[in-house]
Amino acid sequence: MGFTTTSSTFVVQNEAGTIARNVRVPDTAIAVIGVTWIPGAFTRHVQIELVSSEGTRVCGFLGFRGRKTSSGTFPISGPGGAGTGLVLNVQAATADSAVTFSVIVHFLVTIGQPPYSQPYSQSGVVVYPWFPHVSAVPFKATGGDDAVVNVAATSAATTAQTVDIGTIGNVDGIQLLTAWFQTNGPSTATGNFGLWDGTLRTDIDITAAVAGYVFNPGIKDSFEIADTIGQGHTYRFVIGAAAAGTTTLYVVYRARLIR
Repeated sequence: MGFTTTSSTFVVQNEAGTIARNVRVPDTAIAVIGVTWIPGAFTRHVQIELVSSEGTRVCGFLGFRGRKTSSGTFPISGPGGAGTGLVLNVQAATADSAVTFSVIVHFLVTIGQPPYSQPYSQSGVVVYPWFPHVSAVPFKATGGDDAVVNVAATSAATTAQTVDIGTIGNVDGIQLLTAWFQTNGPSTATGNFGLWDGTLRTDIDITAAVAGYVFNPGIKDSFEIADTIGQGHTYRFVIGAAAAGTTTLYVVYRARLIR
């Protein structure tokens, strides 16, 4: 008996929100050993998670525009994944519904089968006499399970713009790293950065009309938010209308797994 690897590839087009795919387990698979994220031109972070049919989390990590692989070992019970179903879940922002991406699930599989290795029943339990055993190893993505995301938003001419930055899904947090805006003219515009709960905005940093401004996210101590976008708090940026021309807002944040 020998060993090799194989994979199942999923290509997703024109979808957003929670995207779920059932993963076919190869007949001779003995373990899941990796999940690879191949992204398109996303504007927000994306949550990738592989779970078993029993609800066990195999791996989970956050992606953006760079290719990323999470590696580890998740043993599969019995040849052909008997009793083990796998579901791939991807959570993507509505703004990225037109982006095409791929996810590859990697398996360790056996080659050949020794004699007298047919399964048999013992006290109602299926026994695989020579089925190899592999130990579980926690998954970890290259570069970490988190993702650093860059967002750029340009307004229409002489028009204000509002940008919300929040979590996607319910298992990650947002740590703001830096944010600034500039007028494209040059001209001047006001700027406001704060927390938004869907009704009220709590100011953190504001500026009068200037040509450009770097916000100070730590002016009232640094913190993270971890809540579902659209249902809880977000960071909200409001850039006033430029006296002439447009404004561009840049936000850099770290999307973090918190479990």
